[in-house]
Amino acid sequence: MEKGVNQKKKIVLGLPLFGNAWSLANAKNNGMFAPAKGAPSSYPTGVISYEQITKFLAKIDTTQKFDPDTETHYCYNSTTWISYDDRKSITKKIEHARDLELLGYFVWHVGNDHNWILSKTAADEWGEKRLGAEAYDIVVSSDVEAFVSR
Repeated sequence: MEKGVNQKKKIVLGLPLFGNAWSLANAKNNGMFAPAKGAPSSYPTGVISYEQITKFLAKIDTTQKFDPDTETHYCYNSTTWISYDDRKSITKKIEHARDLELLGYFVWHVGNDHNWILSKTAADEWGEKRLGAEAYDIVVSSDVEAFVSR
């Protein structure tokens, strides 16, 4: 960003609307960058929707953590480990993009965002401080939603 300061108006921040699920090699080694054996059998592709994440979080023995370096949440229960964004981390990332005066943001894959919870959070946060005299475009396809300055 420092060397490309004149180019920042061309950059959009990508926000995933899904989590990544892993099967830990050792249930006791469950922090960031813990060794994993691949996707868990309960989520064979390793991709997990926000609705599935909220159900996983509701399980009795699930532990939730927040990594301040990546501004991302993760949780684990036994050997299943999931990284994900929630409303808090989406808000922080949009604030960061706004502070850097980036062009905008995009989200991927809206089909994973149950009831548009994360998409609405991002749109509200981006629009709250940015809307005014400038015009904005919201681009929605079946897979991607983007909110950018015109």
